[in-house]
Amino acid sequence: MSRRVFEILIILFVVLGAMEFLKVYFLPFNQIKYIQLAGIGIVFLIVIIEYVYNREKRFHPFFGKEIFLILLSVILSMFTAYSGHGQSFAITFIAQRFMYFYIFYFLLHVLRVQPGDVENFIVIFGIAISILYLLQYVIYPRVIFDVRIAKERGTLRIFLPGVSFVIMNFFIALVKFFKQYEIKWLGLVFLSLMIIIFLGTRQIIFSVMLITIIYLLTSKQIKSKILLIPIGFLALIPIFFLFENIINELLNLSERQGTGSDEVQRVKTITFFLTEFYPNKMAYFIGNGVDSQNSDYGVEIQRLRIDGNYYLSDIGIIGNYIRYGVLFLFSVFSILIKVFKYKLSDNLFYIKLYFSMIALLLVTGGDFGDVFSYVPLLMLLYLIDVDLYESTANKLNVKTQDNG
Repeated sequence: MSRRVFEILIILFVVLGAMEFLKVYFLPFNQIKYIQLAGIGIVFLIVIIEYVYNREKRFHPFFGKEIFLILLSVILSMFTAYSGHGQSFAITFIAQRFMYFYIFYFLLHVLRVQPGDVENFIVIFGIAISILYLLQYVIYPRVIFDVRIAKERGTLRIFLPGVSFVIMNFFIALVKFFKQYEIKWLGLVFLSLMIIIFLGTRQIIFSVMLITIIYLLTSKQIKSKILLIPIGFLALIPIFFLFENIINELLNLSERQGTGSDEVQRVKTITFFLTEFYPNKMAYFIGNGVDSQNSDYGVEIQRLRIDGNYYLSDIGIIGNYIRYGVLFLFSVFSILIKVFKYKLSDNLFYIKLYFSMIALLLVTGGDFGDVFSYVPLLMLLYLIDVDLYESTANKLNVKTQDNG
């Protein structure tokens, strides 16, 4: 087995573990849980052994401090879960296992995976998720994934792990098409857009469309911007007729709920958790930890969901702060600032588009606390690291040649 094949297999195993093996129906949850923990343990061992015994020069992880602080914040939050909420360290350790996948970032550095292989993995995995989504859509009510599936908003909403790869594919294909003008990228744009619309999530659809419009109007790669208006109009016509029921249902839903209903509930949830939930002042710094249904803490969180409609997942980055504290919050904003600050190669501009969507959804989404979302995101951070390293190396070579 070549090293390249080994690297891809390791990445595939870690990603499938993070995605809970896509929650395939015949796999028992307990088996998935223990496979996840075993996989994380193997990754930790590989990373530690490589950093201790392998002295080969490796490029600098520009987001290493932030990822380390996130992992530290997860560990520190366990103390509040124990002292403030009576949940044992062992239960919390297992309950927050999905956060240990942040070590995946360092694994990519240890393996020194080629950036082309990482990008190809994202594209292929995203296509696979799209195909599986469509398969489940077609054969319903037969189910092959143990996930929430609901007929609502004019569509069949399937909450399949790994959809973040599909959204990444949309931005990758969009940038690649206007750079290369190859039909395969246009096909991937429409495949990814189809899944995004089938999801029936207004915030995601709105954010993707808004960022796409801004990109098309501001991109230097697109010369004839005056042609975008008729071309865009012509493209919207078949999209509207194909997804007319979904679009109408989403518009009707927004009208029925009113413009402020979600925001009012979100404010109530934030206010409650920030004022009445904390057991002590230290928790405001290190967080409250992840709850588990195997403890009174988890039972209390479940009661709050049922009785008060208080969902930490509905308040995005604030929910992450309530769980993991100040260090987590600081790390997330530091990552975002770095991503938008660094100048990337034109072929990686899709990364800034994807992170723009994350920034727009920061209050409502849970990208940095949701393993289904942040594992794909870590792959993008690695691509940024490689790009910055190569850019710095090229500048040094040019400077050396000039001095010579």
